[in-house]
Amino acid sequence: MSYLSAKKPIHPLLLDTEEILPKKGLALDLGCGSGENALWLEKRGLRVTAIDVNPEAVAITKKKLQRGRAEVQDIRDIVSDPKGKAKYKVVVAINAFQFLPRPTTIKSVIEKVYTLVQPKGFFVISIFGEHDDWKQLQLVKPAYARTALFTNFTLIRYPEIDYDSRPAGQQKPPKPWHIFS
Repeated sequence: MSYLSAKKPIHPLLLDTEEILPKKGLALDLGCGSGENALWLEKRGLRVTAIDVNPEAVAITKKKLQRGRAEVQDIRDIVSDPKGKAKYKVVVAINAFQFLPRPTTIKSVIEKVYTLVQPKGFFVISIFGEHDDWKQLQLVKPAYARTALFTNFTLIRYPEIDYDSRPAGQQKPPKPWHIFS
């Protein structure tokens, strides 16, 4: 079973922030995968644009969304609004940024995201930390995230979690995960 066809729950970070996330406005799901989080945002009442570089993921997401749209797009191609007006109430990036190909940096993409989020809007992100065993990815030190990545944002929650589990759709032995959100 592939990652895209595996049944996945709504990311716990979204559920943990459910009471503070808006129910109206525009939302952007960066690296939407198979669309579970995008669909959850849409069911809350948000108008969702979901993007992923994988055409198969976008096709799956399109089938799930009723009103939103899904597009094949590289996260690196997100551009700031030329008029300087942020348009999204919610931007979500769940376990997507660490897959950015080098030399693109997570920091450079987060700086672009900052220009897309409305004042008093929300940026919900989960990225792999330095103790995760996927060493080929861009892993981030939590101290660096606090001091360099999120300097333009007000942190509401910042959990750091270490646990073992299998990646969705895989029967391999559990892997160590180090995630902070």
